[in-house]
This record gives sequence, C-alpha cells and structure tokens, in this order.
Amino acid sequence: MGESCQALSMFKAEDVQICVRWTGDEGENWAARIMPWEFLLVRAAHELGLTKSPVFFRFLDCGAKDAPPVPATALAVVNLPRETDPAFVKSAETECGLVKERLEEASPPLLFRRVPMATEDLLNRETQRVEQEPQGYLLHYIGQESVQPSPTDPTKESQQVWRPCPEEGGEWITLEKAGQWLGTDQRWPPTLVSLSFCSTGPRLAALAVAHGAHGAIGFQDLVANELCESFFCIFYTEYSSNGWDLADAFRKTITAISDKLRGTGVILWSRHSLLNPVPVTLAQPNALEHRPANPALAAATINPLPPAAVPLTIAPPQLVLSAQIRVEAVANAALNYSVLHNQHYMRELKNMEAGLGLLQTFKITSRASPTTPIPIETEVTLFVGDQQCSWRSRIELDQSSKDLRNEVCIPLTSNLTRSLRESLRSTMMVSVWHLGDLLYQRTFQVSLLAIDEWIDDRVCHIWLPSFVLPRDPEVLNLVRLARRCLRALLDDFTAAFDGYQSGDAELVDLQVQALWATIVQDWNLGYINPPPTFSARSQRLRPPTAIYAERAGTCIDLALLLAACMEHIGLEPLLMLCPGHALVGYCRTERPDGSPANPFRRLFIPEDSSRYQAANNSVPAGTASLNSDLFDDAKGCPWIFGKDFLGAIRDKLDTGAIMAVEATGLTRSLPFAEALRLGASHLSNPLEFDHLIDVYHARVPPNNVTPLPMVAER
Repeated sequence: MGESCQALSMFKAEDVQICVRWTGDEGENWAARIMPWEFLLVRAAHELGLTKSPVFFRFLDCGAKDAPPVPATALAVVNLPRETDPAFVKSAETECGLVKERLEEASPPLLFRRVPMATEDLLNRETQRVEQEPQGYLLHYIGQESVQPSPTDPTKESQQVWRPCPEEGGEWITLEKAGQWLGTDQRWPPTLVSLSFCSTGPRLAALAVAHGAHGAIGFQDLVANELCESFFCIFYTEYSSNGWDLADAFRKTITAISDKLRGTGVILWSRHSLLNPVPVTLAQPNALEHRPANPALAAATINPLPPAAVPLTIAPPQLVLSAQIRVEAVANAALNYSVLHNQHYMRELKNMEAGLGLLQTFKITSRASPTTPIPIETEVTLFVGDQQCSWRSRIELDQSSKDLRNEVCIPLTSNLTRSLRESLRSTMMVSVWHLGDLLYQRTFQVSLLAIDEWIDDRVCHIWLPSFVLPRDPEVLNLVRLARRCLRALLDDFTAAFDGYQSGDAELVDLQVQALWATIVQDWNLGYINPPPTFSARSQRLRPPTAIYAERAGTCIDLALLLAACMEHIGLEPLLMLCPGHALVGYCRTERPDGSPANPFRRLFIPEDSSRYQAANNSVPAGTASLNSDLFDDAKGCPWIFGKDFLGAIRDKLDTGAIMAVEATGLTRSLPFAEALRLGASHLSNPLEFDHLIDVYHARVPPNNVTPLPMVAER
C-alpha cells in the first residue's frame, strides 16, 4: 500500500470496489485476493481523519458477460464432521431455520430446500435440477474449515474444508477443490453462495466465484455464530425485498451491523461489477474503483494522480499482518492433576497429538508467511474456586504457524486443586493479543478431576510414580512403629532403617520385612474395590492416609503404600503392573555408578531387550514394546520397561538383584517369604506381565516425576 492522499479521497464516496483479475491460475494475483483490503482502507480513512467509511465490494474480473439470474430457489447445506460440538450443530440448524423464514417471506417466496450432509453427487444433482429451471438459485452453506496436512506434501499444512462422502463418512478437501464444488465448476452456477463459517472470505468465496458462482459472501477471519445469524437474517430480508439488488442489500446489511464487526469482516465477491465506476489512478492501475454518493462530488474531490506522486504508507506492516492471524484453541474437557503436575515432560511424548495437558489444540497461524517476526501475547487462565491460575507468554511469530499446546504450564499451588476429592466443573479462558489488540478470546468449560485419580491408559499411566507418597503422615508413623520390629529381627536394639548403607542385601530384605510385619500386625488391613470414578480409563488411588483410615485397599493401593515406605527409608522401589493386578518390588543393592554403556544408571538398558529376546524368545511374537509406542525411539522412557524386557527382569529376580512382592498378602496376613514367592511367580508367564516402573529413575533429573503435593484429608 502506498497511495497518496489524493487517491484516498475516494473515502468520501459511498462505495468502493476492489477489482482483481482472474487468469485461471490461483497463484497469480494471490496477494491482491487475500489482502485484507477492507481493514487496510478503513484504517487509512481513520488516518486521514475521516469518520465515515465506505462499503467495500470485491469484483473478480473473470471476463463474465451474462447477468446473474434472479433466484427462485434456495438450497441450505450443513456439512459438519460427526465430532462437531453439538452446540455448534444446533446453532447451524437454528440459522437454517432463520434463513428459511426470511426467504419464504419474499414476493414471490423462494422455494427452500434443505440438503442434509451434501456429498458431491447429491449437491450436483440438486444444483442441476434447479438450474434446469428458468431462474437461478441461492446456496447457503454452513461448514467447517481446518488446517490439515497438505494432500500433495504431508509435511506441510493447508487450509481445508469438510465434505461428506457416502462411504467413508467424510474428508477434508482443499479450498481449490471446494471452490470448484461450490461454484459447480461453471456447469450449474448459483446466483449467490453464502459461506457461513470462519475464514471463507479471502480465498474460498473468491474461488467459488472463479469457478462459476455469480457472487459469494464469506468472512475475513473468525466469526461468532450469533454474528453469522444476525448478518444473514438482515441480508436476506434486504436482498429479497429490493428486487434482488446484491450491492444494495450488502450495503444496508454492513451498515446495520457495523458496530458488531470486531476482529472480523464480511467480504462480498462478484463476477460482475456492482458499481458504475469513476476511475481513480493508483500506484497499481485497475486495483480500485469507487462510486461517489453524490455524482457532483466526483469532480470536486477525485483527480488522477500525477506520475511523480509520492506514495503514503497508511499502515505499519504489523497491522497488516495482524488481520491475517488465526487462532485455533480446543481445551481438554477433563483435567487430571497428575498429568498437569508432570507437564514439563509432555513434549518428550511422541503421541502428544491427543493433547494431554490443558489444551488439545493451541495453534497460532499467519495466513501469509511473515517477512518480520510478529509479536503475539497469549494468556491461558484456569479458574479454581476463588483463585485464578494463569500462564502468560510473549512469542515472535516468525513462521507460518506456532503450536503452543505443550508450552502452556500453569501454577498448581491452589489448596482446592491439591485437596479435591470429587470432580469439579470450572472454566478456562484463552486470550491472544497483538500489539494490545485482542485477536481471540474464548472461555471453555472444563472439569477438574480429583487429585487421587490416575488415568490408566497407554500414555498417562506412566505418571504412577507421582502417587508414591513417601512423606504421607501415615508413612512417617508406620516407619516409626516398624523400628521396633526391625530391632527384633536383627536382635539389635540400636538398629535403624539405613537403606543401602550396609551394603548387605539380606539386611535390605529385613528392612522391608519389618515394614511388612508392622502393617500386618498394626494396621489389620482388608481388601476393598477402588472408589467409584466417573472418567474413562481411570482409577481412584488411595493414599496411605486413606488406607489407614479405611483399613483397606486394592492391590495397587497396597503396592503404592509399600513403595512409599521403601522410598522413605532410602530404598529404590519398583512397581510391576499386570493385567488387572499390581505388584511392588525393590532393588536389593544400590545400583552402581554410571558407565559408558549406562551413563544414567538405568535399571535396564535397551540392549537388554534385544539380547534376552534373541536368547530365549521370552516375549510372544507380535508383542509391542511400550517404549516404542510412546516415546522417541532413540531416547525411550527411562523408567518404563515393557514385555520386551521381561527376560532381563527374570534374570535379575533369579540372581537376587531385585525382589517382587505380592502386596495383597497384607490383607491375608501372609508371611513375607510367601509374598516374595507369589510375587516372583506372577512374572513367570509373559501373558501375566505388562510392564515395570522404576520409581527411582522416574524421580531423578531430568525426569522429575515427583510425588503429588496432596493436602491430606482431616
């Protein structure tokens, strides 16, 4: 943009038409079509001190000669994916009903047809049928656009539109293909296509016109459902009552809703010039035309630019680009505390496409590749009772898109979240600014899950070490009581829990046996099912305080209790998960210092998996590695060992390096030796083993899977 004040005197006109030539190649004149002209020119008018802005029209010069036919029929289409928010589907149906009312009030009334989930063949049949009639038709289309992998290059993304398919349910199609479809590729062109969804104005509406539609209306950026309904209700009322004068109806509608247009704009494209132009010479000839409100005004205010005119910059580059910013945000409906507590490790996961943290999706996209970084401010606020937990960030958008979902990290210090025993409904707000201007703001309804709720799926179950609570008050009491039993076992009344300091594996066994005996004798536990939970694939886990209060627990509750006690006295506990069952284990000796082959002191190294599988084929064919499912192949999850490590685990059991304990023996007052025998027997069958979790390695940096900061119940 570089027009002089003389050229910009067109703003004293009532209408301005932006003319862009169509050559058949979308790449040509690309910038002129997607440019937010309405925003830029209104900004220019304000810079010139003009208080009233004209109404803008866009003329796609395709060389069309036939005048648009008067519509006699209206087709209403709602094409949405099955997983679309029901509230949005309901809003779309409401909008269709309002459009029907307005068009049936026309004189003569239009024949209104609702085309549900229009596949390409169905829409072609409908349009072919109405086009065979002597008059034209309107196509009101409610759909959904999204940024999807490009069909020609999956490493890149492109804006696409949802279209149903009769066999596969539906597919995302490129805007070029959607434009051909909506314009019916010049075979049965509609009089007008109304695109009632976000970001359809710059490209999709223009492509629909390029492929045959006589006119098309779309929106510049994000648009609220209420604004769509309001705009089209007014527009169709005006359009049907003024002899189908498209320019007049659009002008009156824009004037009526101008105070509601914040952060978006409405674009009207036409194959035919809607104005009787008075030419204005600009730096780019044939770019703009205007019609003055008063013909006498033209001679007084509009003059061609002299050849040597000095251009005037009417908006800084960042303001131009801000109109091209698109924000996509989708919140997770249920927020699990253990997942948020360990969100620092989220970006290591390969399948974070599922979105495990606060947000499933949080992407900021520039529709044009920025030539200079664009400053963007973001804020995510979770409302917890009377407190607000916020994350703020300032980024420089120096590429076409930025994915922020793994960056969001809120403080978790609220007493309410740390003591929550039942799910709580709350809200979360996402806001995005550019240079102080609010680009996006949306509030999501979310559920805060109870702090003791553990998600037992193929991803989030790795946070189980966070439920090992060595500082729980009842763990402290139990260890204090167990000293008496340890001294009796050792026949040494000065004995204490010293972890691995003695270097004697048998003394380590006696320390665990003392804990076992104390729980059996003093706690008198029984078995009980887990507390009810109302979330998929999750289980409520009792902390030691709750186990003591109820004098009961499940297999995994008891395994976590023993693991917490072991960790408190300085031992390295292990958790062994089997289908529908859980065991606890421990290392009998302190693991050696790091070596070149094992610098991080892992319990097992990747070579152990392949070595034992090759040696004894201990894992059934086709059994996948838990590590390769979830984590980067080169790094892996350092505290998870799946079925492919079972041979190495058995070897350590056989050599006495580790022990496995059947924790439910606490509820049956089994001797400690019998609990060890039962624990080892569970690991003899590959079908009864899922994976082992090394709690010690989960704790050490950079993993830092620390205990949950639960607030104990009183």
